[in-house]
Amino acid sequence: MDAPVERSVPVSYESPENLVELLNGIAALAARTRFFGSILSADARVRTLDDFRSLPVTPLSDYRRQRLADVLAQPERVDAILGRYRGHDPCSVAVAEGTDEGAERFDIFTDAVKGSVELGPGSTCVVLTSPGKRYFAAEIATILIRSGAVAHVFLDRGGPGTYETLRLVRPRVLVLLTRPVDEARLPPSVELCVTFRRSQRMDRLPQLDLFVVDELGFLGQSQDGEGYVLNGDSYYFERSERGRLIVTSLFNRVQPLLRIETQDTVGPLGGETVEVGHSSSPMC
Repeated sequence: MDAPVERSVPVSYESPENLVELLNGIAALAARTRFFGSILSADARVRTLDDFRSLPVTPLSDYRRQRLADVLAQPERVDAILGRYRGHDPCSVAVAEGTDEGAERFDIFTDAVKGSVELGPGSTCVVLTSPGKRYFAAEIATILIRSGAVAHVFLDRGGPGTYETLRLVRPRVLVLLTRPVDEARLPPSVELCVTFRRSQRMDRLPQLDLFVVDELGFLGQSQDGEGYVLNGDSYYFERSERGRLIVTSLFNRVQPLLRIETQDTVGPLGGETVEVGHSSSPMC
């Protein structure tokens, strides 16, 4: 019988010392958008955390119904359009970011991976994806390449060809955006499997599971598939009365994300890890 995989707890991510200042800045930017400006009072200044908690909460389902133009605070800084189908999903608002926001998102993902495996020049990575998630797969591969790794994107069409390809490429990191794979058929070169929103539980191989919400980004990570370490240095997290996670992005100044209530339930906040109950939608 294989020995159980040792899963260490990642370091915690502390809130910035100037948290209130950052929240005040995001609230001010949000007030400049058509959408948030219509629900915020004329004086949306944040002097304390209590001030911030008095601002309205927006359910994610409501936010998704908005036009991109109505949620942008700095449209002149838009550098890329992301999200489902690169903004062409009629059921979800597009995601826009500037250079700084893109770098922040890249760093969050890269730091999470490097916390589990050494990732440097020459490291081979494979992103295995279904056709429907190919755009997200391309973004993940881009992040890995930026970190100095060699990254490939392969469509998983089922059958033995997928495993034969993996044996030929011999990746150190395997990112899974497809149906569950058979661990026993993966090549011995794989040192880490990266999954999203508990799409699959790995029993033999080390695993990094990312807590991601399309419009919000990479919110946390887990190495045991149970508790998540939330990225408190990049986001401010709250728990709603319904037990759902409320998220504010501290550094997205192009498309402010202010007190968005996700569809994911969470346990009490403040510990090293947080229990998350994912909604049924794969990436929302």
